[in-house]
Amino acid sequence: MTKSIIKQTIQVENSSHEKVTCDIRNLRTNVINEDKVRKYPVAILCPGFMAFKDWGPFPYCGNKLAEAGFVSIVLNYSHNGITNDYNRITELEKLANNTVSKELEDIKAVIDEIANDKLKRFNIDSNKILLLGHSRGAANALITAANDSRIKALVTWAGIAKYDRWTKNQKDNWKKIGYLPLGKNITSNPLKINLRALEDLELHKNEYNLLKAARSVQIPWLIIHGEEDLIVKIEESINLYEASNKTITQFVKLKTVGHLFGATVPFDENNSTINHLLELTINWLKYNCT
Repeated sequence: MTKSIIKQTIQVENSSHEKVTCDIRNLRTNVINEDKVRKYPVAILCPGFMAFKDWGPFPYCGNKLAEAGFVSIVLNYSHNGITNDYNRITELEKLANNTVSKELEDIKAVIDEIANDKLKRFNIDSNKILLLGHSRGAANALITAANDSRIKALVTWAGIAKYDRWTKNQKDNWKKIGYLPLGKNITSNPLKINLRALEDLELHKNEYNLLKAARSVQIPWLIIHGEEDLIVKIEESINLYEASNKTITQFVKLKTVGHLFGATVPFDENNSTINHLLELTINWLKYNCT
């Protein structure tokens, strides 16, 4: 009997008929009797804002989850601006028209594909769907877990406690010119977000209340946050934890750790913080979900 990690890239169609690209990794065991092939829990990893499945540590995280006995799925949102070139954002209009609702729709499409056994060739146990996310991806995972009974465990890394992260002046200017530039100079840095992203959050203000979602989660939940995170202060995870069911929620604070857990591009697999993060996550998932 031999073991190896197999990675395949697939596309899932969401309810708007848009493509969600995913990397699926699993530990494929060659056995004589295929009827006795083991089924694995599936861990879906949701990148944060402006991140994508091939960025930084995400391929490494996918590999480590697969090595640990999970089927791992790392996704690209349909509107994160990544198409044929998986290493950078090239579809500027898609990124500009992205919304939280679209990202949640994309995650649901992947879950539906699993639950309907359309990915059974990857030896997935469709009764053990686990969600992981970083930053805004953690918020997406939280909202999904709070509203979808098919999710059996939740892990959030450096998660935000509110989607609306802009000042009144920023939003007033956003509404005035119709977009929010993602750099000081729109000519040298043409990345932007159109007004529909803000309108989406205002329309779904109650639905996308992350503290309300935290109070609704009734599955095992692991929260990990760095104490030196300057982008998303650890107080946001503290607020989520305070709102959670503490009998099934664990909160781990990492000292001298920032928002990206020390990740660099290109990624260094010897990164001790990322490896510690994965060790904590995998051990917790094994204890709660296998």
